[in-house]
Amino acid sequence: MTLPAAETLDVSVLVPAKDEAANLPEFLRLCAEALAPAGFSYEVVVVNDGSRGDSVALAHDYARQHPERIHYLEHEGARNRGHSASRNLAVRHARGEYLAFLDDDACAHAGWRRTRPGRRAAVASRIP
Repeated sequence: MTLPAAETLDVSVLVPAKDEAANLPEFLRLCAEALAPAGFSYEVVVVNDGSRGDSVALAHDYARQHPERIHYLEHEGARNRGHSASRNLAVRHARGEYLAFLDDDACAHAGWRRTRPGRRAAVASRIP
């Protein structure tokens, strides 16, 4: 599965997800609240790491509703391959100059970014 080709973005938020239908809407909302007002161009790459049921449908729906921001990937056969393989898959498809690795049950609050990309500073995170 390949993401749409486009210009380089400021930030790619890479998220391995397994059975997190309850957390995904809030996670995506908080990502948007943290990044968009600061003027970052960004994408969220959600990798299905063997989820079943509602998690898969929810991730697909968000990706269809927001194709410019949210991308859904899965391993061959929708198998569980673990966090490392899921992050590696997301990295191969990421378009951001900076990569932010977050877990599916983490919340990206507005204060998690410390500096604008382009100043050679890493994008930092603060998870409550």
